Amino acid sequence: MAARKGEQILVALEAVLQAAVPALGRNTPLPEAIDQVLRLLDGPPAQQTEAYLNPPMYEFTMRPFVQIIVVNSDDAARDAAVDTLYQALAAAIAGITDLGGLITDIRPQPPSAAPRELFGMPGMSGAEFDIEIDYWSETTAG
Repeated sequence: MAARKGEQILVALEAVLQAAVPALGRNTPLPEAIDQVLRLLDGPPAQQTEAYLNPPMYEFTMRPFVQIIVVNSDDAARDAAVDTLYQALAAAIAGITDLGGLITDIRPQPPSAAPRELFGMPGMSGAEFDIEIDYWSETTAG
């Protein structure tokens, strides 16, 4: 049995992002000690936005997000590393058209300055950004 379409999209997106930044993982937990963390998180469940009856087709929007965390005592080097990783991932997303026919649109959102886990942590910096993805499915399960 084939994976649901939303899962196929996340697997394909992970492959594209790993081609740009091989250290990226999907739904990985935050480790105790880190130098750098790059992770694609599935985000909230996809939302059905449209339904058509003949033939039955359902439009969904999913919002996975990417989290970048870098540890370095040098503020400038740390911020430059976060920006470099963000730019590499944004360029990879900009090159996506339809993920092999799986999606109809992909829109990376502007990054926020730091993930919630980092507030008040010395030597850490990060960015987090959502990726809005529109797609069609033949089932209401998405």
